[in-house]
Amino acid sequence: MKLLGIVILLMLALVGMFALLNWQALSVPVALSLLVGVVDMPLGLMLLAALVLLVALLGLYVLLLRTAMFTESRRMANELATQRELADKAEASRFTELGAHLDREVAGLRELISQGQAQSDSQAARHDYALQQAMTESTNSLAACIGQVDDKLDQALSHG
Repeated sequence: MKLLGIVILLMLALVGMFALLNWQALSVPVALSLLVGVVDMPLGLMLLAALVLLVALLGLYVLLLRTAMFTESRRMANELATQRELADKAEASRFTELGAHLDREVAGLRELISQGQAQSDSQAARHDYALQQAMTESTNSLAACIGQVDDKLDQALSHG
């Protein structure tokens, strides 16, 4: 129990002890004016009854406040759990979307790489063909030159 609760209970106990010790004085009837008329009643008992009624009303008020606080706390906890769940779902959705985006990007890069490789293979094949053509032409040209030199040697040897 908190310090304030202990102090309140101690004060109520002191008021109760005071009322018990002074019961004779509290129960003496006196003439009381109630705005609409005059009544003979014990003033002390009337004040004690008013105090008990006030304490009961304050206790009820505190109970209602606590109930409202617990209800609000539970509602906020449920709302927080709902918001946390929505945030988790949104985060999972973002991760899924990011994964799909990365998959698309990787697929695009693979396509570009395969296109680049196909182009480079095609260019290499064209260069190989051009090189073979050049080698064939050089070989043919060299063979023709050798043939001419051979013919000239044969002519020179046959004339000479």
